[in-house]
Order: sequence, then structure tokens, then C-alpha cells
Amino acid sequence: MSWRQYIAFLKAWDRRTLLCIVLLILLSLATIYSIGLHAEVPTIAKFKTQLIALGIGIVCVLIASRLDYRMWYHLSWVILLLGVLILILVLLFGTTIHGTTGWIDLKWFIFQPVEIAKIMFILNLAAWITKYGNDTPFKALLGSGLITLLYTALVLLQPDFGSAALFVIVWTLAFLFIRIEFKARLIIILLLCIIPFITWFFLEDYQQNRIILLLNPQKDALGKGYNVIQSMISVGSGKLLGRGLGLGPQSQLKFLPEKETDFIFAVIAEELGFVGASVVLSGFLLLFFSLFRYIVKLKDTFGRWILLLSVLLLGVQMFINVGMNIGIMPITGIPLPFISAGGSSLVANLLLIGLIQSIIIRHKKQV
Repeated sequence: MSWRQYIAFLKAWDRRTLLCIVLLILLSLATIYSIGLHAEVPTIAKFKTQLIALGIGIVCVLIASRLDYRMWYHLSWVILLLGVLILILVLLFGTTIHGTTGWIDLKWFIFQPVEIAKIMFILNLAAWITKYGNDTPFKALLGSGLITLLYTALVLLQPDFGSAALFVIVWTLAFLFIRIEFKARLIIILLLCIIPFITWFFLEDYQQNRIILLLNPQKDALGKGYNVIQSMISVGSGKLLGRGLGLGPQSQLKFLPEKETDFIFAVIAEELGFVGASVVLSGFLLLFFSLFRYIVKLKDTFGRWILLLSVLLLGVQMFINVGMNIGIMPITGIPLPFISAGGSSLVANLLLIGLIQSIIIRHKKQV
């Protein structure tokens, strides 16, 4: 490819989507750096690690956008096997952190397979629903449900309740867009309503406590409810304009736990106030709006389903993470896409953006 062709290729990217991603990542880097201003050296190292992950992620975006996304439809079974394989490998050889065996230590970096598995999951769902969604919708629903069950079961064995719940929620929302009879849809909705009650008996004690304390965190203010309380204090103390980057007492004085990952939104709300939190939410909303425009325009069913499932995947993660920070959702460890510190999450999400750009570029060529 000549440099002229490459420039023409870059011009075909959706600039609004890229602008949203750049905005969120810059805000993330500024926040992670501010957290380490008054902390020990290992905390500053997280900022450097995030920069390295960003570099890898940019390469992934360029590669994924160049590849024709339609090839993944024909490789869906290979993707499923690879997804299952990496989730089995992490169970056999993974590193346990905070009680979850969800990381593979490759010496020079630690990799979290479930982040890549999320992309494989939506590719599998998109391929299956594309194949059977119009002619045999019940088969599309059943097959996609079995795929979801397989991914969910393997992730629960880690155990990673947050990611497992994410798979189920994304599939549940996706099935609402599949054309099936009203009675069948009603039966499935009733079954899905029963699942949370059945799941309760399979949760670990600490996971049950998180849900119980969601209703009343003050019940164990210095124990299990501590994280939620400190997060809500951080969000509320930022007021309109915040205390300034690096000047948040909750984050800088270490009252707020997991501030670079689970509760980074609370740090942003504390240091940049309501304005900063609104910028984050507006960035996501603009991103989703931009993608929905292409979902409506696209003629290719597979591409349309990838975009829809991508919006659901990113949207559900955003809702759960922000909900954790303001005390309306249980703490599940779901990262805030593009913002929470974590190399695996950032690289996987940028890979997803590359896949999305591949769809948009080829759509523009057909118009």
C-alpha cells in the first residue's frame, strides 16, 4: 500500500468515534498520573504500563481495521475454540489475584484472557445470529444461548462473577432484537427473571455480602461496605468543578481503594467534579450514538450485529462500573472501558475499535 492509499484509508475512519476514544483515554491517563503524584513509585509504574498498553492497542487498531471483518464470520468456530481454550488455560496455569484465577503471567507482562474472550464472544454471537436469525430465530436464540452458557461457565470457574454476569446480560439484551413470537419471548423473559434467584445459591459468601451491602453499606461500614461508602463520598465531594487533579483527599490519602481500576470514576468525580464526570458520560454517549447511526445504515447483517453487540458490551460495562461508584450496583470488578487502568482491558477495547472501524470503512466504500 502506497502512502497515498494509506492516507485515503485513514480518512475513511469514523472521526467522531476516534474523537470519543481519544478523549476518554487522555482523561484516563491524566487521572492515573494524578493518582500517583503523591504516592510511591509502584503506583507511578501503572501510568507507564498504561502507556505501553496504549502503544500495543494502537497497533491492534491499525491491524484490525485493515483486515476485512467478514473473514471472522467464516472463522467463527475457530474463534469459539480459541476462546474456550484460553479460558481453560487460565484455569490450569493462571495466576490468582484477589481470589480469582484470571491472569496468565508471561514474565514480561500479565495477561487477562477474559478481556479478549469478550470480543470473541460477540463475534461468535454475531456469526450465529446472522446465520439463523432471519429464517430460524428460535435456533438462533438457542445456539447463542449455548455459546453464552459455555463462556459463562468457564469464567465462573475462575471465579469471575462480574464477567460472567456481563456475558449473560449482553446476550439477554441481544435476544430482544431477534424476531421471535411474543409468547416465546415472554417465556424466556420469565426464565431470565428466575436465573438471579437460582444463581444466588452458587455465589461465594463474599459475593452474596456485596449484594446485601448494596442495599445498606452502613451495616458494615468499616468492613465489606467500606469501598462503596468511600466511593460515594469521593463522588459527592467533587461538587461542580472538583478539587483539581492530584488534589483529591479521598484518592491521594488512600481512603479510596482500587482507585486506578474499579473506582477511577470516583476519582474523576472528586478531582474534576460534576463537569469531569459529565465529560466521561458524554464521551460514551456520543460514541454509542455514532455507532447506532451505522447500525441503522448498514446492509450487512453480520457487521450490524457486531456493532450492536459492541455497543451493548461497552455500554453494560460502563453502566455497571459507574453504578458501582455511585452505590447502585454491587462491586463486581468490571473495568470502565478505555479509562480504568489495566493493559489487557485497554488493548482488548482498542482491538474492538479496530474491528468497528473495519466495518465502517467497508460500509463507506459500498455507499
